[in-house]
Amino acid sequence: MLRRVLITGCGSGLGAELVRLYLQLGWDVFAAVVSLERIGEMELLKGERNLSVVAMDVCRAGDVERVRDQVEGSGSLDLLILSAGVHEFSPVEIMDFSAAERLMEVNFFGVLRCVQSFVPMLRRQGFGRVLAVSSLSAQIGLPCDGVYAASKAALEKLFESLQVELGHFGVSVCVVAPSGFSSGLLSSPKVPSVDDTSPYFPLVSAMMGRQSAAAEGSLQRVAGEVVNLSVAKAVGFREPVGAGAGDVLRKIYRMSESQRAAAVADWSGTEGW
Repeated sequence: MLRRVLITGCGSGLGAELVRLYLQLGWDVFAAVVSLERIGEMELLKGERNLSVVAMDVCRAGDVERVRDQVEGSGSLDLLILSAGVHEFSPVEIMDFSAAERLMEVNFFGVLRCVQSFVPMLRRQGFGRVLAVSSLSAQIGLPCDGVYAASKAALEKLFESLQVELGHFGVSVCVVAPSGFSSGLLSSPKVPSVDDTSPYFPLVSAMMGRQSAAAEGSLQRVAGEVVNLSVAKAVGFREPVGAGAGDVLRKIYRMSESQRAAAVADWSGTEGW
C-alpha cells in the first residue's frame, strides 16, 4: 500500500530534501509551501507523479484547514513532518518585537496549529507518526539566539505532552535535533542592524562568525537520518540527527550549571565578551 506523508517548509532546505527522499522511496508526498507563486525547489520536482505541492502558510488557520481537508478527503496519512521554521539572530534587548512574535508564530504556534488540524485524523486512524524539527538550541540558549531557542524549547515541551496523549491511540511522536547544516534557514539568517557604535557589535560579530562555521554540516545526511527515524519501528522522544548532534546532547545532559555557563561562552565564541 502506498504510504503518505505531509511535510511543511518545503520551499528549500531540509523540507525540500525530505521531499526528494520520500519520492525516491515511492511515497505519496504532500509538500507544503507558503505560496504556490513561490514554490522554490519544488519547481524542479513538479513533474513527479506522487507529488502534490500545496499552499499552506502554517500561520494561517484557513490554509491549514484547507490542506487538512484535501489530505483527509484523499485517504489516510502515515506521517506528518513539521519542518517549517524561521531563524533570526539578535541580542534580546534590541530584537525587534514583531520579529520575535514572528519567530514564535511560525516555530511554535504554527506547529500547534498543524497538530490540532491533522492529529485528529491520525488518532481516528489509530496509527501514524508526528515528527517535528527542533534544534540543539532548545537545550541551551546561546547569545543572540534567545528567542529562537525559546521557540524550540516551547515546541519540545508541547511534544513531550503530546507524546503521552497520542501514544494511547497508537500514534507516535518524536522531535529531531539536527546538527548545523547549510540551508535557506541557517546559511543566511536575518541579523540585527548593529554598527560598530553599538555595545553589542563585538558580540554579534563573534556570533555570526561562529554561526557560519556551524552551518557546514551535510543537509543530505540530516535528511537521510530523519527519513530513517520516520520509518523505524520505534523511536525515542528526542532524536539527534547529523554529525555530532548526539555528542552535543550527551554533553549538555551531563553538565552542571557552571559547566553550562562555560559551554555557552565556548560554543558561541564569546569567552571574552
